[in-house]
Amino acid sequence: MKAIRAALGDDAGKGKQSAVQRVRVVCFMTDGYVGNDAEIVAEVQKHPEARVFSFGIGKAVNRFLLSKMAEEGHGEVEFVTAPGEAQPAADRFYERVHSPVLTNISIDWNGLPVEEVYPAQVRDLFAAKPIVITGRYTQAAQGTVSHTARRPAD
Repeated sequence: MKAIRAALGDDAGKGKQSAVQRVRVVCFMTDGYVGNDAEIVAEVQKHPEARVFSFGIGKAVNRFLLSKMAEEGHGEVEFVTAPGEAQPAADRFYERVHSPVLTNISIDWNGLPVEEVYPAQVRDLFAAKPIVITGRYTQAAQGTVSHTARRPAD
């Protein structure tokens, strides 16, 4: 847990002050068999400023832990189960984190009767992957949906 906390930023900003808040990108490469899944996911949830990407490496990986880390960390998960999959997975990761377009995205339904919205928290928008949001209207309605977001610092 000490290493996970350090990677997520418990030590960030000690003795430093900055007007620019950058997005911390963390990549975990593991088979995910650690035994304290809930504790790790809870730690990721404590760091909404970090973006967690997880790579499951090996033939038998802890898909629950790695998927949940990426979901709660507003990142993505990749599973590399064969040697030939490593390079394409690394390339996809680079494309995702190299060019974030928008961060801290929120949707304002402006009072429209919408339920069962997924995902509950919208992930960052990267150039290589679209964002898909689903929901269910509970009755017929008409209105405008809007969003707010931040452009990352250069």
